[in-house]
Amino acid sequence: MITTGILTILYYAIYLIAAPLLLFPDAALPANMAASMGTASSSLHILDIVIPVGTLLAIILLFITIEGSIFTYKMVRWVYQKIPGVN
Repeated sequence: MITTGILTILYYAIYLIAAPLLLFPDAALPANMAASMGTASSSLHILDIVIPVGTLLAIILLFITIEGSIFTYKMVRWVYQKIPGVN
């Protein structure tokens, strides 16, 4: 019973934080873009036999994520050091 109360409070807290996002309308890709993504996917699937395209894309995404994290850290640190009196 206590667990249910805690989970209910947690649920409503998360719902309160996410409520502004629910005000946005649902969005969908244009039909032409969805069709072109399907065509590109089938083309890349044929190429996947020779070169592991999915693995290469995962590695590139991981690289971009790591580099973005490093850049964000450096930018926050730079802004933090610009505050007078902070060593």
